[in-house]
Amino acid sequence: MEFEEKVRESEDKSKKKSKRQKTAEVEEKVEVAEAIAEVEEAEDIEVAEKVEEAEDIEFEEKVEDAEDIELKEKVKEAEDSRSRRKSRRRRRHRSRRKSQRCRRQKRQRK
Repeated sequence: MEFEEKVRESEDKSKKKSKRQKTAEVEEKVEVAEAIAEVEEAEDIEVAEKVEEAEDIEFEEKVEDAEDIELKEKVKEAEDSRSRRKSRRRRRHRSRRKSQRCRRQKRQRK
């Protein structure tokens, strides 16, 4: 009987060892899975930040483009207005010179 008891004890010990090993393996797998999840979460956060940064840059570029276009339009309007004023001045000046010339010629004829 002693032999049978020793065999049972040995079997119990081996069962306990295998349970401990299995528990250790499961714990190790859980730790690995948690580490992987943390890495994936960090990567997701990093990707989200990069996407947000890219969207911000794109928005700023669009705003700058719109401001540039608006500024160019205002400059063009100002230049057009200036050229209209200049041409009006030239026309007036020409007409004054013409009328002065006509008056001089009339005086000279007399």
